[in-house]
Amino acid sequence: MNYHLTAQEIMQTEIASISGNASVREAVLAMRYNGTRSLLVFLSDDTKTYGIISYTDVVHKVLAEGKDASQVLVRSIATIPAHTILADTTIQYIAQVFREHNIGHAPVLDEKHRVIGVVSMTDLITEGISEPE
Repeated sequence: MNYHLTAQEIMQTEIASISGNASVREAVLAMRYNGTRSLLVFLSDDTKTYGIISYTDVVHKVLAEGKDASQVLVRSIATIPAHTILADTTIQYIAQVFREHNIGHAPVLDEKHRVIGVVSMTDLITEGISEPE
């Protein structure tokens, strides 16, 4: 595995997002439409206030609890604030953060702390094992 790869080199730059006031059902439909397993969650018009929701959140916090996804708000199950990764963070450290916080997705921030992408466990596995050392 090439541990020198960074978040910026492996992240997805197309960022799918949703309002925290949307229903979880709307979030699942947005994930399906965007072909992603997570969405950035904006809590207001201030784009610095955000979290993240994933399929895992939906399964554990809605479906397993027998709740109606159309009646649950995204903001009530999203990870807020999201655990973030700086663009120059190595994949070795990203993997450590994912393990420590039991997460599989994280927004990637530039030097001005603006979201520029999302990195996932799938990105770590796909890019990490496909790059030569």
